[in-house]
Amino acid sequence: MHCQRSLADLHARSGPRARAGPAATAQGIGQSLQFNREHELDWLFFRGWRLDDGWLSAQGQAMALALFHDPLAVAMRKQVVALLAG
Repeated sequence: MHCQRSLADLHARSGPRARAGPAATAQGIGQSLQFNREHELDWLFFRGWRLDDGWLSAQGQAMALALFHDPLAVAMRKQVVALLAG
C-alpha cells in the first residue's frame, strides 16, 4: 500500500511516465551522467551540424530540421570526443 501511494505521488509530481528505480550507486550515477552528456552532445550535432555545410549558423539552426538519431552525427560526436580526450 505504501509503495502504491509513493508511486502515485511520484506520478502526480513528475507525470504518468515517471519511473521509480532502485537506490543509486556511484557506478549508476556515473553511467547516468555519461549518458546525459552524450545525449546533450548528440542533440548539439543533430541540430547544428551538416555534412555539406559543417556547423550551421544560429539562423541556419533555427531554420533547419534536427536530424534525430542521425547515425552520421552520432559518429561525428564520437570522433570529436575522442579527439578532445586525447
